[in-house]
Amino acid sequence: MSDLPVCPICDEGHLHARSEMIEVEHAGHAGQIESLYSECDECGSETATAAQMRDNKRAMIAFKKQADGLITGADVKAMRQSLGLNQDQAARMFGGGPVAFSKYENDDVVQSEPMNNLLKVSKRFPMVAAYLAREAGVELKDHSHLVASFQSRSYVSSALGSNLSGVRESLRLVAVSNSDCFELPDEEYQHAI
Repeated sequence: MSDLPVCPICDEGHLHARSEMIEVEHAGHAGQIESLYSECDECGSETATAAQMRDNKRAMIAFKKQADGLITGADVKAMRQSLGLNQDQAARMFGGGPVAFSKYENDDVVQSEPMNNLLKVSKRFPMVAAYLAREAGVELKDHSHLVASFQSRSYVSSALGSNLSGVRESLRLVAVSNSDCFELPDEEYQHAI
């Protein structure tokens, strides 16, 4: 007796997992994704199991995210893990509901543009992540890397570009909330401008 599922078409053969690369298009972007299906060894019928359909949907959503310039599920997961958060803590910090991060990371849904922007800003400016964590009552595993990256020259100078008028004094103190200020050391301040 075989452990393979019986073909729902002929009820005699067994289904064997197969895959193929297919051409897809979204928002003017073309690409290829892996499409999963099963083939009967008796009648040759092709069908997709529930798990294969779920995986095919996830592959298409991941492609759409990439085509739309959104953070992919794998990148959302990597970011969450780099902050030392579980999915529940990330949802409390960033919002989206109790199972939002499971859905984002598995490419079950496309995160909203505002959520995507919040994630991008938090990744680019780690002090935002630290602030959101504190506001949500979530303890990050390691705060020191957030403070260190906040004080790095690259984040400040690239954010300024060539327009320096009126920003010198605003760089002196970066207000995170009414009660929390983070001062750029003089050396960092001088290199930033």
